[in-house]
Amino acid sequence: MHLIGSALWYAACAETGRAPASEEAPDVADADIATAYADATDRALAAFGVEGIADAMIAFPVGPTRGAVVMSFAAVDAFTHGWDIAKATGQSTDIDPVLAVELLTFARRNIREAMRGTGGSPPFAPARDTPNTATRADRLAAYLGRIT
Repeated sequence: MHLIGSALWYAACAETGRAPASEEAPDVADADIATAYADATDRALAAFGVEGIADAMIAFPVGPTRGAVVMSFAAVDAFTHGWDIAKATGQSTDIDPVLAVELLTFARRNIREAMRGTGGSPPFAPARDTPNTATRADRLAAYLGRIT
């Protein structure tokens, strides 16, 4: 449900120019989860595909933020939870190495220490160390506070 709600939340950011008060909690109890997720991500992609959205300012939780930056946060969120699912199900976490490098570069520029912490309130945990052999996706996950 979180992945669906996050996609809808980011879509609403782009559609309205402001972050909703909270993540939408869609009722998917009787829904086809795969279809609900596809619909939510299609909505987000359409919202971020609108001409001019990359330069539009969005009232975001960290302050006024360019649409391109909000879109990158949405990509980091989706990538991270894809990594979580791969890790939890014993699949390869080496997800799209080129995208992982781009998102890690973005994260290093845009995730401030004030956005890190423990206990569930901050969106990111403290960064973790990785071995030299870590994949690019694992390095991104560790930077976002995941245990690799």
